[in-house]
Amino acid sequence: EVVHALPGTDVTLLCTFPKPQSTYIVQAQWSKTDANHLSRIAVHHPILGTHYFEFLEACSNFSVSFSMRKCCNWDVNETSCSPDSNSWSECQQWALHLRNVTISLSGQYECSFATYPYGTKAAKIQLIIKAEEEQHYVKEAQLSQTLEIPCLENATSANLSNYPLKWVVQGISSLFKLYRMIYLQEENGKKEELITKEPSHPEVYGYGSMLYKWRVHLGLNNALKIFPTKITDDGKVFSCHVVYHPERIRKSSTTVRVFGKELPSAV
Repeated sequence: EVVHALPGTDVTLLCTFPKPQSTYIVQAQWSKTDANHLSRIAVHHPILGTHYFEFLEACSNFSVSFSMRKCCNWDVNETSCSPDSNSWSECQQWALHLRNVTISLSGQYECSFATYPYGTKAAKIQLIIKAEEEQHYVKEAQLSQTLEIPCLENATSANLSNYPLKWVVQGISSLFKLYRMIYLQEENGKKEELITKEPSHPEVYGYGSMLYKWRVHLGLNNALKIFPTKITDDGKVFSCHVVYHPERIRKSSTTVRVFGKELPSAV
């Protein structure tokens, strides 16, 4: 079994053991296996209770629970079970609860039941914790018009307002004059923060570049508004970064294409 999760979320890994008649569970255990190393997380005994081991990767943000429910017998397909049939038996559920997960918790987990008289039964679960991939878009704009770039597609203002965010532009251009001619120099690797915003605080504008001074502001749902668009905006990549968790930063990048002709500037 494979379980996918995002950093900062809560995850429950669940093992179910259909217990036949006259079968006794002596002990249940959760472990994490990395390469050839096994780290015990918790052991449960029906009489002695639960014992936790030192699990450094999760610190105190984990717990286990042991419960019982009705389920299909282990020799019967669950789709064949009917409420009135004798196909149902008692099931033991052994759950591992992980809170505020981090990428370091990714890996293979094993739950095992030591039973009498059937011996040890075990199952493995692969936990994959990974942030979302960066989204890429292309947006066209007319010269000297208003350009509005959404922060994150399908994200509401309420969701975005609870987390720090920033708008960044990459590919800053610089103008310089040589022999009474104006040249445009591209610095494709350069990034500059245009706007930063913390929850419950007003946005802060960074005017390090004269190209965007007084031309950008934060719109509805934290969209970036640029007015008026200029020919120097063409090819720029505007990125919105939302920090949901230290290991989960959602990014949406938009490459701008500007159409139209700009009147030559007097030198």
